[in-house]
Amino acid sequence: MSEVKGYVGIWRKLEYHWLWNEDRPKTRFEAWIDLIWCARHEEKNNEVLIKGKVLICHYGESLRSLLTLSRRWGWSKSKVRRFLELLEKERQIDTVNETVTTRITICNYEQYDPKKQKRETVSETHSKRTRNALETHSNPKKNVKNVKNVKNGKNKSENPLIFNSPQPVPDEIMITEEIKAYADKKGFTGSIEEIIEAMTQWAQSQNIKRYNWYAQLQGFIRREINNPVWMRNSRNKYNANNLTVKSSYTSKDSREQEDLPF
Repeated sequence: MSEVKGYVGIWRKLEYHWLWNEDRPKTRFEAWIDLIWCARHEEKNNEVLIKGKVLICHYGESLRSLLTLSRRWGWSKSKVRRFLELLEKERQIDTVNETVTTRITICNYEQYDPKKQKRETVSETHSKRTRNALETHSNPKKNVKNVKNVKNGKNKSENPLIFNSPQPVPDEIMITEEIKAYADKKGFTGSIEEIIEAMTQWAQSQNIKRYNWYAQLQGFIRREINNPVWMRNSRNKYNANNLTVKSSYTSKDSREQEDLPF
């Protein structure tokens, strides 16, 4: 079967349609659509007051408690929890317990954002045409072997930050080309080592376990871009001693460690 391409926009006002509001529990697919709807689609951060605590909601995130979701979907809280754990295991979402609520991050939310898709499609099309033209001119037989390996499944590599069951944050996190490419794509020019350190301190102090620490790291990078003060506050709040960060690349514009006030 050939891969299905393209997408259709689902209007958020459908939430008020009588078909959506039938008197019955939501299906898992409807619950997944609802999570995407609930995620913040504006790139500007939003301050939300919940039970006397001000939280920052970032792009692609939502702040919804298990009780709120259980009421929206007509489910029990335990069923909501199991569903979120399933989505996290399948690398669809990332969750953080914020005490008064749950922070839910849609992984790769840009794929569901028509505005992002439109901009990236135009840019990627131009870049791809230019790259293909240059590669064809320089070496028309390039990558033939690599293509065969992909078809045979020989070049698949396991991400060391992704597990089959919830695990504590690894003591040693390698800064791979994949992590660097994600940071570059997001326009992050800061220190990835500091991001990893902040994430590790937070996770170890709270005894957090995750299926997907790669998605968690992506979330920390996005938060640092949207709210630079956030990481410093996090490192002030949490303190961990055992952390080893290794880098598998040498950046041309790497900078020295800052003298941070903590």
